[in-house]
Amino acid sequence: MSFKVDSHTLGSADGTLATSRSAHAGGLVVSGDPTDGELLLVSGPPARRSDDARLGQLLREFSSTKVVAGGTTAAVVARELGQSVVVNLAFDGSGLPPSSFIRGVDRVSEGVLTLSAVRDMLQGYQDRLCGQGVGYDIATLLLRAHTIHIVLGMAVNRAHAQLVGQVEPREKLVTEIANLLERKFNKNVFITKW
Repeated sequence: MSFKVDSHTLGSADGTLATSRSAHAGGLVVSGDPTDGELLLVSGPPARRSDDARLGQLLREFSSTKVVAGGTTAAVVARELGQSVVVNLAFDGSGLPPSSFIRGVDRVSEGVLTLSAVRDMLQGYQDRLCGQGVGYDIATLLLRAHTIHIVLGMAVNRAHAQLVGQVEPREKLVTEIANLLERKFNKNVFITKW
């Protein structure tokens, strides 16, 4: 089975993906019910700034677990939700940049470094997940879900352009994570590119 790429499914103004209630899952506070199995991962801002409001609407309407990976993405999401990004300065021992908090979003992290750690944890998974910090939290949430909706923003990150060869492109990482989730963990993964 291969993952599905769709530029319209999540972007439709008339569709909602799930409805659920608040739940607490193993130390992670998630707004969705983990038994409904839906997760929305947003990484990268939309290529067209005019889609920022649509991204905010999607996050407001999606009632299951929400994850944002990327500093610029977090800033866009916070602006569109009328919230602030609060950076967690506590050291988590993972070696990754600190996590953040946006009201209404379950996990907020830096982008490609954290996604690389998530990919590595999923690749190394044997009978349990090994790791710590926000990357571990995101990998855990992904494994709890049966359906993962990924919104991959296609805006060019100028900071990454200067680090060619030092950081993997976001699209490659997301594709690898989607393939792992489908092939190794039998998850349904849908990618929407904006």
